[in-house]
Amino acid sequence: MSQSKTYLITGASSGLGHAVAQRILLNNEKVFLVARRADELEALQDAYPSLVRYRTGDLTDSAFIDELVTELPHPLAGAFINAGGPPAGRLEELSMADWDAAYQLVIRWKVQLTQQLLPMFKENQYGRLLFSESTSVTRPVENLGLSNSLRMAMVGYVKTLVQEQANSA
Repeated sequence: MSQSKTYLITGASSGLGHAVAQRILLNNEKVFLVARRADELEALQDAYPSLVRYRTGDLTDSAFIDELVTELPHPLAGAFINAGGPPAGRLEELSMADWDAAYQLVIRWKVQLTQQLLPMFKENQYGRLLFSESTSVTRPVENLGLSNSLRMAMVGYVKTLVQEQANSA
């Protein structure tokens, strides 16, 4: 049997991140899971002890990302970049503090993690990034001003990243 690939999955304790982790594990591939809560991550590790490693922490904490990257297995085949969104609110109701917190939650950590994963992927000459955002990238969702705005910024970031990587290959 060929060597199992390893995938990083963020936001893995619930929702889409948890479902993606379960699906990858059913394919007998390894996962490195990240989330703030450990309960569901521990359950997956108990069910698949040879395939699951995990780390709990806050991805909006820059130091946590630095530590996380040093613990990732090499080679890493890919990453599923996923997390919840900012609180609901109409644009006229949002403070600048709301915007700053939402930037940390929706954009900043993803850019930092991507910047640290890219050299690993280039060294391995392989790696895939999959970003999960929101249906709001196709049309605004009522009362989700922060998410509607900042997730579109992530789409611009990813499109630019793809173009730059294609042009440098």
